[in-house]
Parts: sequence; structure tokens; C-alpha cells
Amino acid sequence: MKRDLFKNKNSLVTGATGGLGKHLAMQLARQKANLFLTGTNKAKLQELKAEIAAKHRGCKVFCEAADLNDLPGPDREQVEAA
Repeated sequence: MKRDLFKNKNSLVTGATGGLGKHLAMQLARQKANLFLTGTNKAKLQELKAEIAAKHRGCKVFCEAADLNDLPGPDREQVEAA
């Protein structure tokens, strides 16, 4: 993959504090993407932001502690009707 494919592109990573989300965030940071990270653990998000800042200068990182499973969505009946 080209090293600058994601440079200055906005990337939203959910579940960024662990597992695949954290790995993806680190890979995108390496390519200097603008990162918008979400996760349920605010302290872990801040730790990840600091880690990215130390390893990947010039990468912009924004964090928001949130559980995206709690967002309202369409009712099952609406989805089945579509």
C-alpha cells in the first residue's frame, strides 16, 4: 500500500482502544491520516492519543469517549419494510 494513500484524509476508527480498532488506528497514524477515535474507555483513548503523538509526528488525533451501540437507529419494522 502506498505510504501516503491516507495522508491528510479523515478517518473514523470505532473501538480504537483495543484489538483491530487500535491496530487500524496505528496503521492509519503511520500514514499521517487525521484520526477521529472513539471507544468506551476515555483513559485508554488518551493513552492511545499520546502513543500516536509520540510515534507519528504530524498526525492529527481527535478522541471522543462514546458507545456507538447506544445510538438510536431505525426500528426493525422500518428496516424490514425497506
